[in-house]
Amino acid sequence: MWERSHPRELGLSDLDIEVTRIYGSNDGLASKKEIYQFAVNLTANTHCVRIAGGNYRQISYYGYQIGDGPADIPRKRQQEIMVDAIIRQLNRVHSK
Repeated sequence: MWERSHPRELGLSDLDIEVTRIYGSNDGLASKKEIYQFAVNLTANTHCVRIAGGNYRQISYYGYQIGDGPADIPRKRQQEIMVDAIIRQLNRVHSK
């Protein structure tokens, strides 16, 4: 499952699946409060990856995002961290 940020209404907590949540520390569209508030909707097998200095815009090649925080790391580095987390997730699922 790919999701923009965090599951607000969608409850995954009863599912036996691996989830990786990736977010930037400077993401202005998903506040720390929301990230923790909606964590209860995730599975017990959730791996959180917080990209220090990353923001929402650099997760992809989005243009300006109203409310997003400034990134403290280059887009390429943020995306390398994200790709590494996705590969680790796929390896975990594949090894089961």
